[in-house]
Amino acid sequence: MNIHRKFLKCECSSHALEVEYDEEYGQYSIATWHYGNFTRPFSFKEKIRWCWRILWTGNPWADSVILSKKTKLELIEFLKEKGESPEKEILFG
Repeated sequence: MNIHRKFLKCECSSHALEVEYDEEYGQYSIATWHYGNFTRPFSFKEKIRWCWRILWTGNPWADSVILSKKTKLELIEFLKEKGESPEKEILFG
């Protein structure tokens, strides 16, 4: 079993993107990670911020990962090195 893994840190420093490529199955696995723990309660200000967001949009924030240009290039290189060309897969499925 040969799995290649790459961690890419988010620009906000609180999330990360994990990309794995499994050579045996020729599949990519992508996961987002959050740094820190959720054992502390939200502050009053944070609670108001979340309520305001939900009241005006109907949805809380989704997890997201923000990549710098340098990190984006690292992701592209990782995808190019492993398996088939990602451009080919995107264009031709």
